[in-house]
Amino acid sequence: MNSATRPHRMRAILPALFLLGVLSTEAAAEVFVSLPSSAVPAVAQGAELLLGTMVKNPRTALTLLPGTVEISGTLAPQTSGAVPPPTVRLILRHKSAGLVVLRTVTCDLTIQGTGAIPVQTCGIPAFGVSAGERVELSMQPLNANMPASFATVRARYQLRGILTP
Repeated sequence: MNSATRPHRMRAILPALFLLGVLSTEAAAEVFVSLPSSAVPAVAQGAELLLGTMVKNPRTALTLLPGTVEISGTLAPQTSGAVPPPTVRLILRHKSAGLVVLRTVTCDLTIQGTGAIPVQTCGIPAFGVSAGERVELSMQPLNANMPASFATVRARYQLRGILTP
């Protein structure tokens, strides 16, 4: 399977992060998820790549409790000699049913020249998602173009104040 036909599994990040939040509110103070190597298309500096969207079904509300997401992994360019951007911004947008932005949470991740994404922590505030509302997760290279790459991501969600480091 070549890079053009390989599934874009990075879209699994948003449901995985929400699963982390939902499981944490109901069963545990800490949850870990690891996503296997996934193809990520090239993204121009400053442009956004939508990684995933979650639309809340009408039956129940979802409350995400405040906490932190610890992220690490690797970003391996598909082209020999290509270098990943030094900084990538993750953007989490909570939108109303009418697509009005209700909340935006951003997290800037440092990527080493080797493609390693060292362990970094992003704060997540508490918020509720009602029926028909959506949450979108996007990625934006800040200071250079991002070449088409394979990404492996590990994320750990911790409820704030429950566990001590």
